[in-house]
Amino acid sequence: MLPKLGVDEVVSPVDAFMLDTNVYIDIVRPKSNFVFIEDFDPSTYFVTSGDAIEKTKSLKQALAEYKTDVQRSIEILNYYTDPELELLNVIDAAMQGCDKMLKDLYIAKGEDCFLETEWEAHTLCVVPKNPRR
Repeated sequence: MLPKLGVDEVVSPVDAFMLDTNVYIDIVRPKSNFVFIEDFDPSTYFVTSGDAIEKTKSLKQALAEYKTDVQRSIEILNYYTDPELELLNVIDAAMQGCDKMLKDLYIAKGEDCFLETEWEAHTLCVVPKNPRR
């Protein structure tokens, strides 16, 4: 069984490892905080293959933009109550989770050029690759 990033120690060199975004970032559900915009599911950034580090950077940028959208929605209400403030804290925690995931991905990457994401048996796997070897 492959080690899971964020749960098991994954240090380069490693052949492959599992990546579960839920270990780092929960789905953001604003409706539970009375802000009626769509949920934000971080796992959707890893549906296709690509470099896990670049996908995580894009995810963090999207979370920052999402936070701006949430703030605009709250401003329309013209006041910040505890549930709305808690939602902003949840988004900040998700962004911090991105930072932690990026740090762990860089450790797992080591000297390799990139971390290719691929799905195997409904599990997101990450394979460090270095085509120059």
